[in-house]
Amino acid sequence: MVSAHHTLFEEVQNQIVGNIQSGVWKQGDVLPNELELADYYHVSQGTVRRALRELENHGVLIRRQGKGTYVASFKQNLATLRHRMNWFLPDDPKHYDPHSRLVLFESVMPPIKIARLMKCDDVEPLFHIRRELYYGEGKTVVGFDDTYLRQRDFPGLTEEVVRQALVGGSLYILYEERYGYFISRMDDTAKAVLLNPIQAEKAGVTVPWPAISLRRLSYTLEDKLIELRYIVNVTVNQHLKLRLSAD
Repeated sequence: MVSAHHTLFEEVQNQIVGNIQSGVWKQGDVLPNELELADYYHVSQGTVRRALRELENHGVLIRRQGKGTYVASFKQNLATLRHRMNWFLPDDPKHYDPHSRLVLFESVMPPIKIARLMKCDDVEPLFHIRRELYYGEGKTVVGFDDTYLRQRDFPGLTEEVVRQALVGGSLYILYEERYGYFISRMDDTAKAVLLNPIQAEKAGVTVPWPAISLRRLSYTLEDKLIELRYIVNVTVNQHLKLRLSAD
C-alpha cells in the first residue's frame, strides 16, 4: 500500500534504504537488477529505475555502466563519493588530494558548544583527533582539521588505529570498515576566519590572514550523528569546491 504522503517510487526508495539499514544489502554489495527489483517490490521497472536514480543522486548507491548498481562504500568508491562533498582542491592540478598527518589524539570532556552539537552532555568523553593537511612532499600546511567522536560509538579506537587508517586512506573508511558506520549525509556550514599565529606560521603566511572554516556534522544512513569536524583551510593555493545539493 502506498502512503498518503509518498509516491510509489518514494516507497520503493524507502524500502531499499530499509533493506540496506537492516543488512540485507551491505556497503559494496551489488543489488538485483531492475527487473528483479520490480518483481520483488511488485512495481514497474520504471518506478524502480526512478527510485535507484534518486538514491544514486543522494550518494547511497553507485551505478556502474554494464556492471550494475552497488551500495556505496567509501572503501570502494572514495573518489566518486568525494565529488559529492564540499571539499578543498588545489589550484595546481598536479596535486589532487592533500595528505594528512596526525598531530593529536586525546580524550576530552567536551566544551558546552561541542557537547550541544554532538547531542551529548558535557561529562561524556569524546575523542579529539587533530590533523594537518598538506600537498605533495611540502611541509607547508594548507588545512587544520579537528574531529570529535563520541567514545561510546568507537570502542577500542586508539592513536595507532587512526594512524594506520590515514595511511593512504580516510577516516570515513575507518568508520565503515571497523565500526559499520557509512556516512550518507553531511551538513556543512562555512565562515570566514583569521588564522591564529601558530597556524599562520605553519601555513607560511603572515597574520592577520583570512581562511575558510568548514564545520561538518556527518550522519549515517540511519541518521545517526557520527562526527563533528572543524576544517580551517588556507586558500593561498587551493579553493573550496561546492557540491550540488540533491534537495
